[in-house]
Amino acid sequence: MVTSDTLSQDVKGFRFIMLTRLVRKGITPCIAASILLLAAVACSDTPSEPAAPAQQPTVAAASQPAPAATQAPAATAAPAAMAPTTAPATAAPTAVPTAAMQTAASVGGDKEIFIVTPFAPSSNGAIETDDSGILMSAGATETMLKIDFDGQVKPYLAQSWSLSGDDTWEFTLREDVNFHDGTHFDGQSIVASVSYLLGVPNPPRGFTADNIASVEAPSEYTVVMRTVEPDYLMPSRFATRPTAALSPAAYQERGDGPPNPIGTGTGPFVIEGDISIESIRYVRNEDYWDGLANLSAGETLFVPDGLVRAAMLETGEVDLLHHLAISQLPLFEGDSDFVMHRAQQPRTVTLNVNNRNGLFSDLNVRMAAQHAIDKDAIVASVLEGVGDPAVGPFAPSEAWVNPDLAPYEYDPERSKALLAEAGHAEGEAQVALWTYPSRAEFPAMAVALHEMLNDGGFSTEIRLAPWGALVDDVFAGNYDMFLVSRGHLLDAYDPEGFLSADYTCDTVDVSNYTNYCNPKVDELLARARTLSDLEERNEIYREIQQILHDDASTIFISYTEQIFAHGNHVLNWQPHMLEYYTVTTELDIAN
Repeated sequence: MVTSDTLSQDVKGFRFIMLTRLVRKGITPCIAASILLLAAVACSDTPSEPAAPAQQPTVAAASQPAPAATQAPAATAAPAAMAPTTAPATAAPTAVPTAAMQTAASVGGDKEIFIVTPFAPSSNGAIETDDSGILMSAGATETMLKIDFDGQVKPYLAQSWSLSGDDTWEFTLREDVNFHDGTHFDGQSIVASVSYLLGVPNPPRGFTADNIASVEAPSEYTVVMRTVEPDYLMPSRFATRPTAALSPAAYQERGDGPPNPIGTGTGPFVIEGDISIESIRYVRNEDYWDGLANLSAGETLFVPDGLVRAAMLETGEVDLLHHLAISQLPLFEGDSDFVMHRAQQPRTVTLNVNNRNGLFSDLNVRMAAQHAIDKDAIVASVLEGVGDPAVGPFAPSEAWVNPDLAPYEYDPERSKALLAEAGHAEGEAQVALWTYPSRAEFPAMAVALHEMLNDGGFSTEIRLAPWGALVDDVFAGNYDMFLVSRGHLLDAYDPEGFLSADYTCDTVDVSNYTNYCNPKVDELLARARTLSDLEERNEIYREIQQILHDDASTIFISYTEQIFAHGNHVLNWQPHMLEYYTVTTELDIAN
């Protein structure tokens, strides 16, 4: 059975393409009938899955030697750990005029870019939410440190940083930065930002009273932060998007709501107008501290439907597309008018099961579902060979992967036997599989999973709905199965944040998709946070992976390869490993 919450008007092409390809590649024809309904779902007026979190490097404490980098393929290699760094000096600032918030003529003339991406803001630009990624991608906000395109932690609004003892970090700030509203940037700006994050209901990992003892600005351009326990990932945490600095006015005038990011950031572009679920527009900051941007303005459009996004690029309605649907690759491959980028990401397509409530609270039922799914067939057919079948949460190229995990073999008969051991005759174990359509491949993948699970003895129905209509029930434990794309490097080039968010008892009802709780995992993660040695932490992460695997806690489907495309008139653009920086000073378009 297939249900959907919202129907789209523009899906015939996708239905035909997926029907043809799935049948041709060996997935049985009964999938096709369901695709005719599932591919019709869209959520263009509803918030979607948060923007992709991705790879960040680790930063070594000043008193620790940099650990050796683990060899990995170039696309996902872990950069070497960095010691505290100092940036070159820059000229003194000038006051920002009111006109800095208006569109102005560029040195090279007026140039505007149009970008399309699947994930819309869900919280009106609240800095503590995933909306912070939209603000940074638009070039409106900046953090103390940055993860550069080469994967290294580098100075940004802070020129240098250092560690005293085990728990005191000192950051020296730039002296030439102004906010968009003309207010000068200083240490108190960072104190205000961190203090706000410490008080929100769901702060970024690492920014809670349990971790941060104090933050102060002892001088105009110095910030000192003390942690409760050693936290060797703190510098890279200050490169995460919610830690972006906003003008004091954003906090003073917020009332009971979040600070307003419009006209209060420091970036090379200023948000113009409202932040809506349809689009965000930005104009050049004419007094940016690091030089004027090549572009005079731009607009990012939020379109969940992958078919529509591809059509917008093909017809020239947009210049740059994030997350090209795999089914649309033939439109652009080999066409000299377009440039394609395929980038591996620390992200795994995951079928979460509810470990707390219902059928999947039984280990035998969870193991049955593992054996019912043919991951190789899904990658080969639905994903057309883009990506690789997954065994655990981490790809083989990642330094902390457990290479000894043995995959659950595809065996429908074994699945039926395990269900029988759990007391369920064939067809009696009724489950609902939920997913969302803003990941263009998910409707077809859900149909393939539906058939495989039914062949393995389950009785499965599919619910396809916008992300926002599903996620609260998932976190509350009111679901059976949830197909999701999950990034696993959330705070640093280290999986501690992901494992803590998704697999600890404290995060049940908050961010724990599987509703999984095992005190042993909590104990191991608590120990890992106190270790400065990277390999010691990795050994703990490998042990946790084995525990999750033995508990059959999650069905990991595939490791992700993301596809971006743009017209050949777009200059100086490259995908960022975190998708943090899209609209930069260097980005340009040919006249």
